[in-house]
Amino acid sequence: MNSFGAFIVYTIVVIAFFLFMTLFADLIKNRIIRTKEDREKGTPYESGVPFKELSELKIDIKFFKVALIFLLFDVETVYLFPWAYRLEKLGVFALVEGLIFVFILVFAYFYILRERGIEWK
Repeated sequence: MNSFGAFIVYTIVVIAFFLFMTLFADLIKNRIIRTKEDREKGTPYESGVPFKELSELKIDIKFFKVALIFLLFDVETVYLFPWAYRLEKLGVFALVEGLIFVFILVFAYFYILRERGIEWK
């Protein structure tokens, strides 16, 4: 059997195994575990406080804005660590590219400050 045929057989076996495990887990969840649950166990609770009524929890958008801004700058600054580690080997081109990247970060930060994106009022 050539290598492409082995790849096809392997792919079919992996997909079949995935489908079997998914269906088996669903069967166990619906037949065995769900029958043991009672109505109270499926209701949501917060720190042991009993659930009283269904209501929509309204969270202010400012929390999401701050979280997204934090993620944006946090993830982007993570890219600077490997760049700084290899900067000497990469040369002047990498230095210029890194400075452009930092300039874009600083520009975005000042834009957010100007638009009052992280103020609580």
